[in-house]
Amino acid sequence: MKIKIISLNLVEGGIFWDNILELFKRENADIYCLQEASHGGADQPLRFHTVDRFRKVFPDFYFEYTPEMYQIWPKNDSEWPNAAGNAGNLIISRFPFNSQ
Repeated sequence: MKIKIISLNLVEGGIFWDNILELFKRENADIYCLQEASHGGADQPLRFHTVDRFRKVFPDFYFEYTPEMYQIWPKNDSEWPNAAGNAGNLIISRFPFNSQ
């Protein structure tokens, strides 16, 4: 059995979202190991909602997300004032995880 795995740093939750989706569709991997994934709140920019967005892209896959840090953007950042995100690691797998 061959298994294709992609490991990728999403860069701040996925600022290159369209390019990431294009890569994932083209490669059709079995497992995705992602860094800087985010599971942000309703008041945060869309790029900080990568966990929920990937759940829509991969409805039949299994997910494991572990937040590693809580990042607050500087107040002088005019593009994302006071935005925050739970940055962490996300594994998306075609195969179920073994809980043992």
